[in-house]
Amino acid sequence: MLICNFVSVLLGVSVAIAIRSGKPPSDNCGMLRGNSTERRYNLQILGTDYENSPVVLFPLGKWDVVWLVNHPEELKLYTRNRFQLMEDIKSEKMFKRFTNQTWRSDLCAVIVDFDGLNLRQMFVEPAVKLALQNINDLQLLIDFISYGVVVNANHVAHQLLNIAKPLASSLMERVEIHGTNSRRWIPQLLKKIPRSQLPLNLGGFKDFKPIATCDQI
Repeated sequence: MLICNFVSVLLGVSVAIAIRSGKPPSDNCGMLRGNSTERRYNLQILGTDYENSPVVLFPLGKWDVVWLVNHPEELKLYTRNRFQLMEDIKSEKMFKRFTNQTWRSDLCAVIVDFDGLNLRQMFVEPAVKLALQNINDLQLLIDFISYGVVVNANHVAHQLLNIAKPLASSLMERVEIHGTNSRRWIPQLLKKIPRSQLPLNLGGFKDFKPIATCDQI
């Protein structure tokens, strides 16, 4: 997911036209591509768990929602891609894009990593609303999520999750929430997902490569 000012006015116009036409140039995840690297709002399809379900990582702690709500064009692109992602998961298109994979496409496992989330995000009301919407989106996909694991939940993340509970009660029942002590939650994560399917910061290997990185901007 790429962000910010486009390289030229012409490119900006072409992206705007693509959004309106519904036929944007897309990456291998079906996401409309922007042309700035100032901020990143990506998710990753890591691999599979022990049940052969795809594992999707949402590094929400690194998504600068304050910056995003202050950049309308990038927010529009992000919103479009977020909607497309949800539709593709519901229709099972998302995981079928990767034809060399033999995983099941009807259910996925979700990891939400809050590493990097700070108190600044909680002082801007539109940013809080967007952060809550990101969590609510997962609630709307509850029928397609086998389970979820939240890691690196600091006090700010816990505040956000508490606010989100009324919106995402069914999701919360299916999610394990872990704090910032990786020595505690990595062993729990490895009971669900093989080490070979995880990056180093989640208990995997240094040379790990995800199946796909999907840029929402």
